[in-house]
Amino acid sequence: MLASCKDISISNASKKFPKMTTQDTTDQIEYIRTEAESTKSWANEEIQELNSSLKICCVPLPRRLFLFVKYIAPTLILLVSFVADIGSGIAVAVTHYKDGHIWWFTLTVIFILSPAVMFIAHAILKTATNPEVNLKKKLLWIVLYLCTGGGLLLWPLWGYVKKLIYAIRAITDEENSTIHLEKFHSIGAVNNSMQEMLKAFLQSAPQLLLQLYILISSPPDSQDTFTIAAEVVSILFSLNSLTIVVVHFEVNSKHHPSRSPTTNEQNPEINDLCCVAIEYLWWICSITSRVLALAFFASVFKWWVFVLCAIHAATISTCLIFHHPSYTIQNFVIAIFMGFVYIFCFVEYKVDFGRLGRVVGLYILYYSFTFIQNICMVVSAFCLSSHEASHRVPILVLHFVCFFFAIMLMLFYLGLLRPFYLYLLKKTRPNLTVQ
Repeated sequence: MLASCKDISISNASKKFPKMTTQDTTDQIEYIRTEAESTKSWANEEIQELNSSLKICCVPLPRRLFLFVKYIAPTLILLVSFVADIGSGIAVAVTHYKDGHIWWFTLTVIFILSPAVMFIAHAILKTATNPEVNLKKKLLWIVLYLCTGGGLLLWPLWGYVKKLIYAIRAITDEENSTIHLEKFHSIGAVNNSMQEMLKAFLQSAPQLLLQLYILISSPPDSQDTFTIAAEVVSILFSLNSLTIVVVHFEVNSKHHPSRSPTTNEQNPEINDLCCVAIEYLWWICSITSRVLALAFFASVFKWWVFVLCAIHAATISTCLIFHHPSYTIQNFVIAIFMGFVYIFCFVEYKVDFGRLGRVVGLYILYYSFTFIQNICMVVSAFCLSSHEASHRVPILVLHFVCFFFAIMLMLFYLGLLRPFYLYLLKKTRPNLTVQ
């Protein structure tokens, strides 16, 4: 009887996870393998978490407090940062319109709506190229996408609210906690990180750079106090939202070939509150130094900043395209988008970081390349800007302080709090086959 039960379970598992053919692409193999293994490791982890007191920053916490810190608090932070980013953008757009700056108002509104426009274009293109849908249904879906386009801007709110509801139920309903947490993880599981990255770098990043440029380049008496306050608030919320999305992507993304799932005994990597806090400080300092250099340079060389950013993005996109194992239109578009992301920061996305030397080498290469760019931009803008401007010296000092503080935090984070690089060094010796 035990043998028959075992056969039944094996057959059910084979139905749930069918065997893959050799025709599957590398991306599909990686995604399905990662999804299955992460689901298994998640289930084991949740059983352990729900039945014992767990530690955050080496401090043991009871079950409810641990679930609050791990699930409710991050969801609330994402929800509040999303609303604050859009709300501050709308507020600063209104102030630009009232002040008669129609050009700044137009650009601000474009950056607010750009994620929704991109999602609509992607949905229409996917529907139009689907051979299984007839022409009449295609037209109906396209009209529906166009009519509900504005709702796509606020659609992530519904996902955050649902996650928050399931997290609260997991704490209050102890008997069905695992079920509620499973629903929590199932919401937006597919491509959720990339959608957040698209929203952040199509809206928050350009909005941050635009408002900082306006604040630096505008004469002191050309804007009233309320407009300056609105710009500062928008800058802070955009910077916070962008940093949170980058940290969330780096911690939870499934697109890190160098961080393939392993058992807890093999993998010393941890993602507790201390690691996330240090990583947040690292990225917010790194992004701050970068946007300060770009905005300061743009205030003096308005059009040359676009040339510099285009060369930077094209160089990195070309490297990503030639180093990707498969060549498809989707991979090409993603490489172009990631080239734009690397204008502001360095993240790992489906790049072969298999060996420690290459990982460290890429970090050193990127930050050296970026630091040389920043020095050239800041020094040239400092020398050629008006000597009467009061912001010259503070921007110069703040840029270098933020950059070197970010480097120190990165080394501390990667060297001590996330020692998985040492694990990679051991793993790659010998006879490594990078998956």
